Amino acid sequence: MKAKLSLIALSVAVALFSGTAPAADYTAKTRLVLGLDDCVRIALKAAPELGEAQADIDLTASKLDEAKSYRYPQIEVTSLFGPAPQAHRQDISPVFATDKSYTRLQQLTWFTSADASIIQPLFTFGKISENMKAAVHGIEVDRSRKEQRGNEIALKVREYYYGLMLAREMKELVLEVQESLIKARDKAQKLLERGSESVEELDLYKLDAFAGEVAKYLEEARKGESLALAALKTRLGLPFDAPLEISGQRLTMVEGVTPDFETFVERARANRPEFRQLSEGIKARAALVEASKANYYPDIFLGGIFSWAYAEDRDRIQNPYINDQFKHMYGGVALGIRWKLDFGITGAKVSAERAQYNRLLSTREFADANIPLQVKKYYLELKEAENSAAASKSAYTNSKKWAVTALANFDFGIGPAKEIFEALQAYARMRAAYFQSIYNYRIAWANLEYATGESPLEASKTFIPAADESPAKEAPASVDPAPETSHSQLSGNIPKETSPVLVPETSSSASVPEERQNPVSFVVARPGKSYSVVNEISFGNDYIEIQTRNQVQNYKQTKLSAPERLAIDISGAKCTIISQSALVQRFGIEKVRIGCHPDYVRIVLDFVAENIPAYEITSTARGLRVTKNRALAGNS
Repeated sequence: MKAKLSLIALSVAVALFSGTAPAADYTAKTRLVLGLDDCVRIALKAAPELGEAQADIDLTASKLDEAKSYRYPQIEVTSLFGPAPQAHRQDISPVFATDKSYTRLQQLTWFTSADASIIQPLFTFGKISENMKAAVHGIEVDRSRKEQRGNEIALKVREYYYGLMLAREMKELVLEVQESLIKARDKAQKLLERGSESVEELDLYKLDAFAGEVAKYLEEARKGESLALAALKTRLGLPFDAPLEISGQRLTMVEGVTPDFETFVERARANRPEFRQLSEGIKARAALVEASKANYYPDIFLGGIFSWAYAEDRDRIQNPYINDQFKHMYGGVALGIRWKLDFGITGAKVSAERAQYNRLLSTREFADANIPLQVKKYYLELKEAENSAAASKSAYTNSKKWAVTALANFDFGIGPAKEIFEALQAYARMRAAYFQSIYNYRIAWANLEYATGESPLEASKTFIPAADESPAKEAPASVDPAPETSHSQLSGNIPKETSPVLVPETSSSASVPEERQNPVSFVVARPGKSYSVVNEISFGNDYIEIQTRNQVQNYKQTKLSAPERLAIDISGAKCTIISQSALVQRFGIEKVRIGCHPDYVRIVLDFVAENIPAYEITSTARGLRVTKNRALAGNS
């Protein structure tokens, strides 16, 4: 147990050195109660890393504007004002005077001039267009990089959130063991006072020694909880004294069928921001190679000039062979060519751009090989955690029975204190391993969502429901907390597997609600009553899979208009999907929405076009599949 608690404290301590974000607004009179998605939203809003990424996008956008501007005329104007010598027509007529001198200020006058030139590029052999293309793809690279940073932030928030839940589970476990020890010591003290032969004073010393060790673990657990909460606040941009509470209180496994490995790899190739960065980056570098090669060729342009000058005490000369730089006016338009020739400089620049292009090609090969390997690693960790949770659950259940029996025997005076120590140690160790396995399971899911490039707020909607959460809310700080329940679960009977199961359900309405319109509530599904439970909606290149725990017996489809959409009603069904909508953006479908009603579940497909495309709905062993490019059949 000590090792587990130390691991929690160490894992969250890193957060305190990750850089602070601006403090979010909060009211001192209220306490924030946030779910996992709420924490992700606040972290994404407060993260300075995303501000840096947006600045990179703006910088690249300015380069695009600069490249576009080279398509327009470039005008240059120069104006002068200063002294000039006086000049008169008789100085050159009938003969040119060559002995004129200006040694006195009275022989000078003033002048002013303005010269303007305009150049309109006509054809540059790709210098402008290729640089524009490179900037467009560069913007997409920066946007993908911003998305990647957002996914990394969301992953950290999940680690801190689940770390806080694990720390609290460990604290509750230690409190449970401590309470059992206190009861055992009180019982031993009473038996000793009555002179019972089943208890010795040595047993009290053993119980006190074990209680001291448990008290030490309790302090470590409280430190781990406090540090985990501080790490989460830091990531959210909140001060340490902010009244924050999380709505997810228990670490639990989630029901549902885990997709196979190939499904995760397919999603990674389709959604991973790094793949989009490489794809857009390669296009940008290819455009820069072409832009640098365009420097081998000239620029063809249309040019114009205009020049005007005026000076006092100077006669204007109307002679095409004589140009008076202090008093004149002329202009003109011409077709021009500008060709810059160098010896090896342009070739070196082309080679440098081509080297950068080849570098990205090699990086893409590396990503094609290693990103699936990363997905494989997280997938195996998920399966390992899933199997470990099942094994440790069985172990701690049996050790709990052992502890209950040991405590009961000790109460009756027929069991030794040593049996209590061993049973409680085994129970605590197995229970801690169980929670650690669930934590590893949740983290493995979070890593898989990151590895497949799922949007931070859409990932849990595609794969699994979030852990025992309700929407964010604010509650007055003066409200009295709920009374604490006894931490001991060892003195009662073992909970039976037939306990009621909680199933998330949205409030009933006539139509499917929009995103985040209605809060999620819970209804109790009693054992023995059969439900068709919708637990996942996944997407392929040409299909949408509505997965349920068993085969759908009765459903109805309805075409709706203004806007065009298709409603699929599954009668007598419940759902465990907390989200109410998810983006699809494939084969004519913009997004899918889900609404849970008392007697049915409605799935609505929102189409992009005005006409619903051809589709087919087929029943599978575990749900329904909507496939494109099939003949319409059985529409209601």
